[in-house]
Amino acid sequence: MKKYAFWELNDAVGAHPALLVAATGQTISYDQLRQLRDSFRSQMQERRGLCVIEAVPTPECIAAYLAALAAECPVILREPMSTDRGGRPAEIFPILYRFDSATSQIVSNTDAEDLALHPDLRLLLSTSGSTGASKFVRLSTKNLTSNASAIAEYLGITSDDRAPTSLPLSYSYGMSVLNSHLQAGACIILVDESVVSTAFWRAFDTAKCTSFAGVPQSFYLLTRSGELKRDRPSLRYVTQAGGKLQPDTVRNLSDLGKQSGWRFYVMYGQTEAAPRIAYLPPELASEHPDAIGRAIPGGKLWVAGPDGTELPSGENGELIYEGPNVMMGYAMTPEDLSAGHGPPVLKTGDLGFVDEIGLFHITGRASRFLKLSGKRISLDEVETLLSREGIQAIAVGEDDALGLVHANKTDLASGMATKLSIPATFVHDIHVDKIPINNNGKPDLPAAKAMFESELKKLSNAPTRSNFQTSETAEKSVYEVFKRQFPDATITSQTSFETLGGTSNDFIEVELALESIGIPPSDSWHLNSIADLAKRAGTVPEISRRWMPDYACAGAIGTLLVVLLHVIGLPGGGGLGLPDDSAWHAFNAFFDPLRMPLFALLSGFSFYLAGTSDLPIATMSGRILRGLLVPAAIAIAVFAAFRHVASPQFAFHSVSDVLALLWLPYGHFWFVMSIILIMMASYAVFRLAPAKPELFLIAIGLAFMTFPVEFDPNVWSINAAIRLMPFFVTGYFYGKYSQQLHEYLRLILPAAVIAVIALTVIELPGGLAGRFLDLTVSLAMITVCIVCAGWLPLLKRLAPYAFFIYLWHVLGTSTMRRALQFLDVEGLPIFVVAGMCAGVFLPIIAFHVVGYLPFARYIRGK
Repeated sequence: MKKYAFWELNDAVGAHPALLVAATGQTISYDQLRQLRDSFRSQMQERRGLCVIEAVPTPECIAAYLAALAAECPVILREPMSTDRGGRPAEIFPILYRFDSATSQIVSNTDAEDLALHPDLRLLLSTSGSTGASKFVRLSTKNLTSNASAIAEYLGITSDDRAPTSLPLSYSYGMSVLNSHLQAGACIILVDESVVSTAFWRAFDTAKCTSFAGVPQSFYLLTRSGELKRDRPSLRYVTQAGGKLQPDTVRNLSDLGKQSGWRFYVMYGQTEAAPRIAYLPPELASEHPDAIGRAIPGGKLWVAGPDGTELPSGENGELIYEGPNVMMGYAMTPEDLSAGHGPPVLKTGDLGFVDEIGLFHITGRASRFLKLSGKRISLDEVETLLSREGIQAIAVGEDDALGLVHANKTDLASGMATKLSIPATFVHDIHVDKIPINNNGKPDLPAAKAMFESELKKLSNAPTRSNFQTSETAEKSVYEVFKRQFPDATITSQTSFETLGGTSNDFIEVELALESIGIPPSDSWHLNSIADLAKRAGTVPEISRRWMPDYACAGAIGTLLVVLLHVIGLPGGGGLGLPDDSAWHAFNAFFDPLRMPLFALLSGFSFYLAGTSDLPIATMSGRILRGLLVPAAIAIAVFAAFRHVASPQFAFHSVSDVLALLWLPYGHFWFVMSIILIMMASYAVFRLAPAKPELFLIAIGLAFMTFPVEFDPNVWSINAAIRLMPFFVTGYFYGKYSQQLHEYLRLILPAAVIAVIALTVIELPGGLAGRFLDLTVSLAMITVCIVCAGWLPLLKRLAPYAFFIYLWHVLGTSTMRRALQFLDVEGLPIFVVAGMCAGVFLPIIAFHVVGYLPFARYIRGK
């Protein structure tokens, strides 16, 4: 039977899907991909030459890649929008063809000189550690096909498998996923989304993907978000490469895979090996989580001593690999492209040993290498690049942190990050008066490392800056905002608020912090990565601040109205005990359609914003427990203990009164109970009706709006939950369609007025007109509130404390009222102003005081 190279596209699976575009649902069969490949191939018939391809996850890009390989035109894969770390290929080699991702066309450079190319040369990849040397790995037909076949073999890839583009195609790991799946006749799902976004996992589940490939950073983020804990029957295996995972993480992922029905493969490789070298069988991962495993099929791995001889098990030495996938060699000049094959042996530069059962372990690096954002970086080559520019520096660091110790007055980090194609947050300038030198006149590496560690410590405690000189400082400042808010998260330049799954409190605080450092407001900042947010530093806001909906300030308005309600009291008692016909009661009654419906709507907005519907049940339950239930329970306990100060009506007269706290509404805490019920019900809808959950959510909202039954007893404020559910549902869709709502805001308000007028004259059966009228009036008032809230700067200051004020304000208002009465102070305005101040500012003071307690996050609701 004929063996196919993956770019030949086995015609035995011609009608089988080869590519699926997640964004559009378009499916490309192997026959269709072959036709598209041949169309591009026909544009490369002029002569043989290099083809540069900006690797983006589109059918046209993949077809162009296959076409160039089939036409024997060696491919150089570039990162999208990159500056090509190590130099632009066109500055090093004459480029004959270029795939333009914007037009999906092959562009020929007829002026390109002819190159002498080795007949076996197929691919040039910039090494992840190459910088000033501008070194490219030369890969042959045999290198690519043997590695693709080996990967397909040990992973057991078949034509039934479906893999998403979870890694850049220009990255050797991402490229190998594509190659191995095409080699096996499987399907690639083209997803152009971050692996920690809800959009990626929606596409993953819709396409019924069978595998996931990630680097360590991916798994640290996904472990926090809980995505890998979700039930995914189609998921067959998960692979990890691109750096070392901590043994505990490997063990946890392996155990999670066993529980969930998928296998976890730890893999090891280098670009020089096209790229896979070793893999750890999943059944051994839990017992040997620090191992890289065994050589791939067709390869050999051993440990060599200083003299090159193979060492026995247990002895430490350099890992050496031999196999058909070892590169032809490096290319640094056009003349190198005609060179033949080097020996099929690769010195990995990694130190390690082999254990008694044949598993290999890495213990260090033979040379000065580290991993930055999943890329292998040579510290020596970083120094070489700088020295060629006339700059003396010492490169030191650790994985995900590179330090440049130098005496230059200008910063070097930003330029180096660009050359390395890594986020600027990974590179740090360490300015010194004089480069540290040891007694032998050589760079003092230990001293430089100590300076680097000291600088990292300073950065972790440094305040954010509001005036940015460069995009690098802007990105660092945004990074610091996120790191302060989410101290336990792994954060990179591609992290966004959405990927971190922040709560509504986090949303408000991060938004305010971003504005304080010069990031203008926008309606979708929470979807932007740190890098994208930094680009907007100092720019003009996308929307006029005056007409920009402000959900944070709207929450502050609702909180103030609640405080005022409890300062004045309710008809029949409480607060100042005013007569039932008091104008203050009428004032409070006017805002009844706004107060709690506004809170419910904002809760629905946050429910969508935080991607709560996509969280595993344990994560969702944990958020409710930590963010709502525990803070409310603590507040209830304190409130109950001081019940006589607050109001005699909340006093306990029997044991049953105390037990009722567990299941009946108590004081103003009924709202927290009702929101928890609403969130649980909404979450259940998304779990039980995954096909069209939003339609069911709308149906429940409409049904509850007309629900005539009042439950007795009112367990956990279920009656309020029923009344507020329509507003929560509306808030969910406010979040989902916020951009469209903002665009048509000036039309929405007149439409609401017309609806109110219409509903006052239309008669609907069963009192439905009145219910719809109440809903419309509330939504109109809420919309006005959200739009106008941002006009008052004070609200911005209060917004981060809104939930805490809601929980604790009654103790402040009651204490102030009794103090004024004890002092024989008279005058309603004094009681109102003093009560409002106490109800608002005493909780804020308490918020900061409890911050010194070890369990402050549970009191604050964070």
